Amino acid sequence: GSVVYDAIQDKEGFMWFATENGLSRFDGKNFKTFTTRDGLPDNEILKLFVDSKGRLWVMPFRPSVCYYYKGKIYNKDNDSLVSKISLLSHALDMAEDRSGNLFIAQMKTWLTILANGEVKTATKINGEDPAVNAIGINKNGDVELLFSLFRKPNNNVHYLIRLLDGKTTMIEYSQNWSDNSTSSIGPGYIIIPGKENVPEFIKSGTDNIIVLKAPPNSVSINYIDTSKIAINTTTGLRLFNPQTKTFSDLLFKDFSFTSGFRDKENNLWLTTSGAGVLMVPSLEFKNYSFADHTKNFEVTVLSKIRDSIYVAGWDKKIWKARIDDLVFSSFADSSHEGGKMISILSFKNRLLLSNSVFFLNPITLQRDKSSVKSVSNGKSGITYATHRYAILCKWSGELERIWDDRATCAVEKDSGFYIGTLTGLIYRPYEGKVVDLGKIFPDLSSRIANLAVSDNNILWVTTKGNGLVAYAEGKIVYHFTQAEGLTSDNCISLHVDSNAVWLGTEKGLNRIEITKKGPRITRFSMSDGLPSNVINAIETAGKKVFVGTPMGLTYFEVDKISQASSCDLQLTGVYLVNKYWTYDSTDFTLPHKNNDIRFEFSGISFKSAGEIQYQYRLLGLQSDWRTTTDEQLNFPSLSSG
Repeated sequence: GSVVYDAIQDKEGFMWFATENGLSRFDGKNFKTFTTRDGLPDNEILKLFVDSKGRLWVMPFRPSVCYYYKGKIYNKDNDSLVSKISLLSHALDMAEDRSGNLFIAQMKTWLTILANGEVKTATKINGEDPAVNAIGINKNGDVELLFSLFRKPNNNVHYLIRLLDGKTTMIEYSQNWSDNSTSSIGPGYIIIPGKENVPEFIKSGTDNIIVLKAPPNSVSINYIDTSKIAINTTTGLRLFNPQTKTFSDLLFKDFSFTSGFRDKENNLWLTTSGAGVLMVPSLEFKNYSFADHTKNFEVTVLSKIRDSIYVAGWDKKIWKARIDDLVFSSFADSSHEGGKMISILSFKNRLLLSNSVFFLNPITLQRDKSSVKSVSNGKSGITYATHRYAILCKWSGELERIWDDRATCAVEKDSGFYIGTLTGLIYRPYEGKVVDLGKIFPDLSSRIANLAVSDNNILWVTTKGNGLVAYAEGKIVYHFTQAEGLTSDNCISLHVDSNAVWLGTEKGLNRIEITKKGPRITRFSMSDGLPSNVINAIETAGKKVFVGTPMGLTYFEVDKISQASSCDLQLTGVYLVNKYWTYDSTDFTLPHKNNDIRFEFSGISFKSAGEIQYQYRLLGLQSDWRTTTDEQLNFPSLSSG
């Protein structure tokens, strides 16, 4: 369903979503949906809760609850505990204290499920009817309930009660009736929407109480962590930092949010009313789109010149961003109409713009219509690689052809020029014979994509299909492929700075650091927060990284990106002759005729974006480990034993 009310992660690692059409489980690749046919009391699910025993409690719109545990839904018809639970209205939320007692909040009451299985219902507080605002656990492990008593005339009294011992705290704040349901209790902070921000936190004995002037279109408030409180509105998301008492800008303005949840890999899951679920791997990636409603602005080139980054693509605009504050400005350029911008260089205190349709002699300003592939600065002049030749535009304005065939890229180095071609790397010295390096070094015999020279005078060579090669002093220094950890061997872009080599592919961005302990590769992709895995251009300024993709410009600071990941391997089903057994069965013995067995399993890792390999063996049938990317194994005719 596109309307999703809540999201949570269970003990096994699965993400679960409460939707208008049932309960959905997600393993990073596949969804499985549960409905009333599977035992749910109702298909419209509003809230989810996971207890310490690993039970997933499901709270539907209908006044009832059930729980899912190891492949089965337990309801009032098949479970003695659930049969004791009688609700007066739909459950708002649940909480569990440190002793294992469960509490269910309803609109005007709450229900206690003691650890010994006893169930109690409370309907009044000091003889009065409460309006329940929120339930949650404080940092001491006690469950607290925030409620209001509405007394005439307009005297609203707000209390916080510790449910097990009944200790109450009166809270004074001004609030509208409509704000009640958006309050939130989390370990450390209790968030209450009010008519105004309270400058100092109110103390409640254990937690800080913060009264926020939340937007009038707020839907819910979720505790994410000690520095992030998600305020979900119908027109986007705001994050409140209770430590600094500051709000973020309005994020994801096109969405109406219902809840926010952070998983153990630090991915932020945002549920929406009408647009499904968003997974945000990192809020550290800032994505800028320059679309004008007629086409998306694909970024094809980035260039750092002094204190600014210049950004360009197929559009007639060149964008400029100041590195220190990312303030953007733009100017028009009609010279590359019909082509894409491929290079922006600084030349005599002006910009030298080069596009894919023709190259411009920067001295004489004469044009040569040719399909330009790369442009590079060198000590002799500017080298252009085109579909017909490689040509040097000397500082005098004189042109010299240095290669009379199709070139993909070219740079000046080592008393000559290195020229990339479709069949390998060529070296053309200032004097002497041309050397076909592809015939000497097989690693350099692939189609060459990019060339760049590092500070230590290493020539870095990217290929279409054979990864990244480092060449220096007549020998191959390094060769990196997917086997060494690259996202892909099909290279698109290359950037070298003083700390690392940055490589762009169609499957993400790679950072290669050469350390004393050896090379270290860090990968960035859409599962980390990039808007696209196709990396057209890369530029860096210290720890700041700028990436150009078909979706626009992305900026991040490399030392702020957390790539903490985990993978939970779970057996999700055992089938005998296509009949579901259960996936909680261990050490089970079968008659020899029951020899058609299927195992279904899942490696749950949302950072992996579904790219997981599994190794398996069935002792008695095979002793070696085999590899598969499938998530089921079929053994249709096992022999006995």
